[in-house]
Amino acid sequence: MTGPSSESRRFVVLVALDDSEHVHEILRAGAKIARGMPGGELHLVHAVENLPPAVSLVPPPTGMGVSRREILAAARAYVAALASEVRGYFGGHVTTQIALGKARAQILLAAAQVQADLVLVGTHGRRGVPRMLLGSVAEGVVRGATCPVLVVRPKDYSAVEQIETQQATTGDQP
Repeated sequence: MTGPSSESRRFVVLVALDDSEHVHEILRAGAKIARGMPGGELHLVHAVENLPPAVSLVPPPTGMGVSRREILAAARAYVAALASEVRGYFGGHVTTQIALGKARAQILLAAAQVQADLVLVGTHGRRGVPRMLLGSVAEGVVRGATCPVLVVRPKDYSAVEQIETQQATTGDQP
């Protein structure tokens, strides 16, 4: 009788990196979960959308455009900095990936490729028309993933406090 295969001892946490100010909270949450699991690994993925065409016959006016090469270099530097940060407090295996295309699709594809056990994705908390116009990557990932998804948002209990205050002044009970 043999022990569990090395594949079964892995627990891959895929952290979808966005460009929000809350990305560090998503990283810390992912690292904490992976650290607590036997064989925990972190896979960091950053999707780059809306790249300019690789070849353009008409150059943009001076100062109006950023080249594809510059966008990808900035993305690589961003992910490298975040990977360096997380390696400072996570002792396990960390891999990175830059994915080109729609964030939702690229996150789901990356999760399948690395056989993620858990996907962490941030949310901006948009509601109403802004969410309809901009879409929700987090919602798309939750709906399309074939593994558990944890949506990470920053702690903010002010809304709950406002509800409690409102209930106290109106006499409404939950």
